[in-house]
Amino acid sequence: MKKLLLSALLSCLAFALNAQCVTNIGTPNDIVICQQTSDTMGITGDGVTGYQWQASINHGAFTNIADDATYSGTQTRLLTINLNNNMNGDRYRCVLSSACPVADTTNYSGIAAYSPSAITAHPQSVAVCENQNGTTYLSCNASGPKRAFVWQVDKGNGFQTIPENEPYYGSPHAGNMLPILQPPASFNGYAYRCGIVELCYDTVFTNGAYLTVNSLNIPITTQPKATTAILTTNTSLSVKHSGTNVTYQWEVNKGSGYTVVSNNSTYSGATEDVLEISNVSNTLNGYIYRCKLNNACAGTVTSSTAVLSVIDFKICMVTADAISGKNQVIFEKPSNTTNIDSFLIHREGNITNQFDQAGHLALGDLSVFTDNNSFPTQQAYNYRMSIKYKNGVVTAMTGAHKTIHLTINKGINDNTWNLIWTPYSGVSVATYNIYRGTDSTAMSLLTSISGSFTSYTDNAAPTGSIYYQLEIQATTCTPSAPPALKMEQTLGGGYTSIKSNFAFNAGLITGIHSNSLNEVTLYPNPNNGTFTLQINSDKNILATLKVENILGETIYNEQKAIYGNQQIPMDLKGFSGGIYFVKIQCGIQQEAIRVVLKD
Repeated sequence: MKKLLLSALLSCLAFALNAQCVTNIGTPNDIVICQQTSDTMGITGDGVTGYQWQASINHGAFTNIADDATYSGTQTRLLTINLNNNMNGDRYRCVLSSACPVADTTNYSGIAAYSPSAITAHPQSVAVCENQNGTTYLSCNASGPKRAFVWQVDKGNGFQTIPENEPYYGSPHAGNMLPILQPPASFNGYAYRCGIVELCYDTVFTNGAYLTVNSLNIPITTQPKATTAILTTNTSLSVKHSGTNVTYQWEVNKGSGYTVVSNNSTYSGATEDVLEISNVSNTLNGYIYRCKLNNACAGTVTSSTAVLSVIDFKICMVTADAISGKNQVIFEKPSNTTNIDSFLIHREGNITNQFDQAGHLALGDLSVFTDNNSFPTQQAYNYRMSIKYKNGVVTAMTGAHKTIHLTINKGINDNTWNLIWTPYSGVSVATYNIYRGTDSTAMSLLTSISGSFTSYTDNAAPTGSIYYQLEIQATTCTPSAPPALKMEQTLGGGYTSIKSNFAFNAGLITGIHSNSLNEVTLYPNPNNGTFTLQINSDKNILATLKVENILGETIYNEQKAIYGNQQIPMDLKGFSGGIYFVKIQCGIQQEAIRVVLKD
């Protein structure tokens, strides 16, 4: 019996010595829920014959789990988990079976669901003096599972990460504080922001903070300059510098010391680098201006002074000249002509308010400018003037004067003519005088109407050719030198009135037709002075051919025998470009054709 018991004990001991237990047990890996939808936990160990995964939900007791919609591989080395944020804090472990009678259990691991970091402190803008000793710090902070900080700078072309070896920045600067070492003036206006690098989310950036670097001095690169302004025009004074973060304050000395300039109806930009002065009046003549510049590091720097001189200069009138048929700009020279080089005349082109130089007059010339490139019968014109000084400075332009453009069209009856015109601007118009005549050199007053109106119908006009012209009685304008010997304006005499162009009804007359002139044509039109007049008649006739300019002056006149249909060559090359009227008279019948000669 004793032998049998001893044999059984030895047999059991031999089985125990032969059984392989679990060794080298690993711990399951932790899982962090980011954007992935599933992940795995794995274990390692030698001698394992079976696995059973257990879970502790909400920090409860560990219980066995089985394969379902949430878990798979619950009895394998790898546990696959379909993740959701509700699993945050859940723990997992595995019970390992082996040949040993007692199972082994691994340490547990957990699931963490990260939320974005929340910024708790944005960097704040700061102002320093350029190259100041010491270090300027910008700081930020955030709560949550942040991993690191990164700093970026915007130098004007977008935010870029600051390299570790970038000059002027302390290293390392990957923490929540950015050290800036003695920033130069070139750093003025740079924007900085801090980025919080996340484990599961995109980097979160703070608001931007600006670095203001005040210069230690304010070098003035352009001082205010003395200026001459024409009465009622606008002018300006300016100061330029190479400092940073500079404020401005303009001051004026009216004769009893400097006082601060404030923005009002006369001044604007009183605290800017350009002081605008509007509608300059005579009271400003001789005022002295200066500008005080200041910043937090350099203190106050005062510019040099500039004197404003005001000249009473303007256009008197713009009128259509009866002799040349062109516009004349008439003005009086200022009483003070010191250092004046010339007077510039500007005319508005085909762009609104864009005035180009149309000509100039020297200081010693008569102050009457004839615009040879104008055609008053075609359109109205807008003129302004300026003064050029010997040093090359040109004043602002005067107020504009716009001419009267008079047009005519046929009324409902043969003796009815409609007059329409553009109003004159540049002076106040109280009355338009309307003149009429069968000859442009013998006009008489037809009527006068209010300056508020721009049209009139002549219901009782004589038959045949008629000229019309408008007149505005204006203040006498006396040019500074006697006019050259020439015919003065037909109406009013001298420079006391403003005249429109002549409006002539040639080409609009129906006339009394017989069978003499069936058709009259002219080609080409416009032309360079050479053209053909074609007359179609049903009989041989004797006609008078006449050519008149827009003033009604006859420049060509002859009698011509017309044999039926005939082409008559015409040559007016010796005459200047403009508008002319070709008239054919046969008995009581008259035809008139408008022709344009190009220069």
